[in-house]
Parts: sequence; structure tokens; C-alpha cells
Amino acid sequence: MLLLGGKNADGLLKAFWSYTPGIGWQQLADAAMGPRAFQTMVWDTTASRLYVFGGLDVNGLQQDDFWMYTSGSNWVRVTPSSSGVGTGRPAGRQEAFGAWDSKDNLMLLMGGWEAGQGVPYYGVWAYDPNQNAWGLVTPDYPGNSSNPGPHIIPGRTASAIVWDAAHQRAYIYAGNSSYQSRNNLNDLWILY
Repeated sequence: MLLLGGKNADGLLKAFWSYTPGIGWQQLADAAMGPRAFQTMVWDTTASRLYVFGGLDVNGLQQDDFWMYTSGSNWVRVTPSSSGVGTGRPAGRQEAFGAWDSKDNLMLLMGGWEAGQGVPYYGVWAYDPNQNAWGLVTPDYPGNSSNPGPHIIPGRTASAIVWDAAHQRAYIYAGNSSYQSRNNLNDLWILY
């Protein structure tokens, strides 16, 4: 288990820890991005590396930086390619969630808050380490917020995403659909 950053009574943390059953806690290299909370962390089961996207920094700003950690090389900032089909990158956000797609070897990222907005992001993004590029799988914003369409997963935070390696798909369940956390969702989506 890996634990990165977070927030306590004194503010944001940059500590990075691992927990191994039977061994216990071990402090690893501090986060290269500095103190951070509400970032998205995804473990790459194919190449045994950790990806970390965005989060909230000590100045209260939502970040869009992207990092990779491996036990051999420690922290490395990832700068995705800006050319190719479906280019772009996810905007700065906090409280997004992610999973590793072991079928296509992609990092999946969804949701999170955009600074100054009342609703979270809708889009599902995929990062391909082989192409070093992000691609948008579903739109970041609905065409019509009251009726986003049958295949657009509503934006959310405080949600769960799980990759089912046996059936090769992701499940996205529940969450909150507004900044004030008043609109609780109770839906289940499957992403193939």
C-alpha cells in the first residue's frame, strides 16, 4: 500500500510511505511535487510504477502536473506529448479518481473539481504510457447539462472506480455531482 501527502491540522503533507504486511511502514522519498492533497494516484500493474495527477497545493490551487514514481528511479515528472490524435490533457483538478486498465495498459482518470465551478468534470481521460499521451474517452462537459446523453457519465467526486481484470472493464459507482456535495449519486457505470 502506498500513501502520499494528505492534510493534517498543520496543513498539507509531502511525505510518501509504503506499508507491507509483515514488515510495516517505511518512509520513501518525499513527494517531488511538494505538499499535496486530493491528488489522484494509480498503480500501473504492468510496469510496477505509480502515477500521480493533480491535486491541491499549499497555495490552495488545483494542479495539472503529472508524476511517476518507481522504486528504482524515484520521482520523475511526466510531460505528455502534445501531438497526435485526441491530444490535450486533463485540466487542473482535485478529488478526481483513477484506475489502471490492465487490458490496454492505460491510466483512466475521471471527475474532480474545477476551480470556481459548481459541478465536477464529466470526462473520462486515458493516459497511454507507450505513446506518452492523454486522450479524452468521453466529453469533459455535457452538451446539455440537464440531459447529457445516454453514454455520458455524469461528473462526480467522492466516487469509486475499480478495474475488473477478469472481465476487462472498469466500474464507476456513486459519488457527488455538485460542489456543495448535496447531489448524491447512486448510479453504476461500466466502461469497456
